Amino acid sequence: MISNGLDNILVKRKETDGYNAVNKEELELSSGYLRKDYKTKFATGPVYKEQGIDIAEEYSLLGRLYEACPEHTVEPYALILDETEKPVGYVMEKVKGIELSDYLSCSKSRNKETDKYIAEQIKSAVSKYHERGTCHGDLHERNIMLCQDYTVKIIDPFPSTSITMDNGDMMKILGLLSYSHK
Repeated sequence: MISNGLDNILVKRKETDGYNAVNKEELELSSGYLRKDYKTKFATGPVYKEQGIDIAEEYSLLGRLYEACPEHTVEPYALILDETEKPVGYVMEKVKGIELSDYLSCSKSRNKETDKYIAEQIKSAVSKYHERGTCHGDLHERNIMLCQDYTVKIIDPFPSTSITMDNGDMMKILGLLSYSHK
């Protein structure tokens, strides 16, 4: 659920290519307390440039994953647009919890029943994604969050990447190129 303060910003949003969008400056001017209720992700770092990842495509993928399995996928709220109306990031639900990787490294608090419960949730989410014909693209223990009650929330999808083959054909690859088979 979006807080009232963030709702006020998103009321001013517009639809951009079918996406909810919010102006980056308006978001930055929002009160700091709102950050407790949402998380932002910006298209920065080498992976976005080297792999040619489109942040709007990532946001769209997250929306499709959320539609397929809202109980185990972080909710996307809106694209963030810069002053030229170019998508530069997105706003999403903030998950209060820890990464699965942190849970796995802490053997003291683990038990078989909890591990099984977590695995069943991940399996259920992936099955629902695949039933809808979509794929996360980068699912690993750092992209799976655990809430205090061990409910799984999947974050940070990776859209498919297009590459051109030697014969000129285009090929879609899901996930990171380093994950693909030769």
